[in-house]
Amino acid sequence: MGRWSQRLAPLFIDFAGLADGEKILDVGCGTGSLTFALVKAADLHEVAAID
Repeated sequence: MGRWSQRLAPLFIDFAGLADGEKILDVGCGTGSLTFALVKAADLHEVAAID
Protein backbone atom coordinates (compact mmCIF):
# COMPACT_ATOMS: atom_id res chain seq x y z
CA MET A 1 0.00 0.00 0.00
CA GLY A 2 3.06 2.20 0.28
CA ARG A 3 2.57 5.87 1.03
CA TRP A 4 -1.21 5.41 1.06
CA SER A 5 -1.10 2.88 3.91
CA GLN A 6 -2.75 5.00 6.57
CA ARG A 7 -5.62 6.01 4.29
CA LEU A 8 -6.21 2.57 2.77
CA ALA A 9 -5.81 0.44 5.89
CA PRO A 10 -9.38 0.98 7.25
CA LEU A 11 -10.88 0.25 3.82
CA PHE A 12 -8.80 -2.91 3.45
CA ILE A 13 -9.78 -4.10 6.93
CA ASP A 14 -13.48 -3.61 6.14
CA PHE A 15 -13.03 -5.49 2.84
CA ALA A 16 -11.28 -8.40 4.56
CA GLY A 17 -14.29 -9.05 6.80
CA LEU A 18 -12.39 -9.96 9.94
CA ALA A 19 -14.20 -11.72 12.77
CA ASP A 20 -13.62 -11.18 16.48
CA GLY A 21 -11.04 -13.51 17.97
CA GLU A 22 -9.12 -14.19 14.75
CA LYS A 23 -5.34 -14.44 14.54
CA ILE A 24 -3.76 -12.25 11.86
CA LEU A 25 -0.34 -12.47 10.22
CA ASP A 26 0.72 -9.34 8.33
CA VAL A 27 3.52 -10.41 5.97
CA GLY A 28 5.49 -7.60 4.36
CA CYS A 29 4.25 -5.07 6.91
CA GLY A 30 6.66 -2.32 5.92
CA THR A 31 6.09 0.66 8.22
CA GLY A 32 3.38 -1.21 10.13
CA SER A 33 0.51 1.12 9.23
CA LEU A 34 -1.86 -1.75 8.48
CA THR A 35 -0.69 -3.68 11.53
CA PHE A 36 -1.44 -0.79 13.88
CA ALA A 37 -4.81 -0.20 12.20
CA LEU A 38 -5.70 -3.88 12.66
CA VAL A 39 -5.06 -3.66 16.39
CA LYS A 40 -7.35 -0.64 16.67
CA ALA A 41 -10.12 -1.77 14.32
CA ALA A 42 -11.03 -5.26 15.47
CA ASP A 43 -11.22 -7.45 18.57
CA LEU A 44 -8.53 -9.83 17.38
CA HIS A 45 -6.91 -12.58 19.42
CA GLU A 46 -3.43 -11.96 18.03
CA VAL A 47 -1.68 -9.83 15.42
CA ALA A 48 1.83 -10.73 14.25
CA ALA A 49 3.81 -8.86 11.62
CA ILE A 50 7.02 -9.45 9.71
CA ASP A 51 8.73 -7.53 6.97
